[in-house]
Amino acid sequence: MKSYDIKGIILGIGIGLVLSSIINININSRALTDDFIKAEASKRGFMIVNPKDLIDKGQISEKNSTYEGEKMNEQSDETEEIEEVEIKIFKGYDSYKTADVLAEHGLIDDKSGFMDRLYKRGKDDKIQYGSFILKKGMSYDDIIDVITKPKKQ
Repeated sequence: MKSYDIKGIILGIGIGLVLSSIINININSRALTDDFIKAEASKRGFMIVNPKDLIDKGQISEKNSTYEGEKMNEQSDETEEIEEVEIKIFKGYDSYKTADVLAEHGLIDDKSGFMDRLYKRGKDDKIQYGSFILKKGMSYDDIIDVITKPKKQ
């Protein structure tokens, strides 16, 4: 019978663990960001509640319901003048804080719908900071295009 060296066996197991860890890290390189987790939770019907939203906010309007890429905001009267709103997105704001700012200014009615659309377009981590002038009644896709457009260097 052959006798095995215990040092060789332990060294082999150690090398195997190191290699499998490296392979696992490379395969699962997608980071689980807060925005990704919140978007996945919204897709599965979980509610993410911000305590500020619970204080006297009234009911969510059903007129702006949508599915996928359809127009997100409908205007009730075509003859009304379109109101322009200036928003400021500060450095360090994530997509949820940006959605809060948009909702506060009346540009979106459904934060989770906006977040879902932002995630599906792969732009949840591409939001630029600065001042933006947006028009009430813009679709979610149009808003996303404006706030994620790279700044000129």
